[in-house]
Amino acid sequence: MNIVKYSGFRLLVWSLILGGVFGWGWFVAMQDQVIEFYEQEPNYFSIYNTKEDLSLQKYLGNWQLLVDSTYVPIDLVAIDSDFTANKASRFLLRKEVAEKFADLAWHFWKDNKWDKLFITSTYRSAKFQESLLKKWCSRLKCAEVGSSEHQLWLAIDLGIMTKKGKYIALTKWSVYYKWLITKGADRWFHNSYQKWVDIDGQMEESRHRRYLWTDLAQILRDNNQSFAEWYAVQQTVLDDYLL
Repeated sequence: MNIVKYSGFRLLVWSLILGGVFGWGWFVAMQDQVIEFYEQEPNYFSIYNTKEDLSLQKYLGNWQLLVDSTYVPIDLVAIDSDFTANKASRFLLRKEVAEKFADLAWHFWKDNKWDKLFITSTYRSAKFQESLLKKWCSRLKCAEVGSSEHQLWLAIDLGIMTKKGKYIALTKWSVYYKWLITKGADRWFHNSYQKWVDIDGQMEESRHRRYLWTDLAQILRDNNQSFAEWYAVQQTVLDDYLL
């Protein structure tokens, strides 16, 4: 089991965040649910490796960066899809992610009357992320070096190109966003940055999707949780419980 030990200060910060945003009663209820579930299914969380860089569930945040800032996985491939608006093979992702995204792109095209996903970003190196912070955006708008899911080769930024050639940015009020939340989770893609800085550590970013593997993306969708929110609750509660 990969349980990351938070310091007392960090546990206090997360408690204040979760308590202030959702109410202390909600957090206590979540504690009870997680502990009860863990007692019934002690092996459940062992399938979610949120620590190692190679993990498809690697968690990156303000207090958990890449173990190796120069990390590059060995299974990179070009996205093989004819159902994106721009040439998908220009963009690299880890093999499983690229295959699942190609499937997602096809279903999106089919379900949205031949509109297509438009890829704006996949992998970003540490050097490129550093240049973004220095030249183009603040820390709130761009992830710190080592905390960007794009450095994991698991994340992809998207827009929409209609069949009439009009580009549409993804917003949370659009039918495209709703489709990606619902159907994207079925194919294990999740919008990591949806609950702003206090919860996710980043500003809301509707275009961002990252691959989570197995059924975790569906669990988050069904519980209206972001990955950071799920991670904070389970790590805090289980750390205290297992000590």
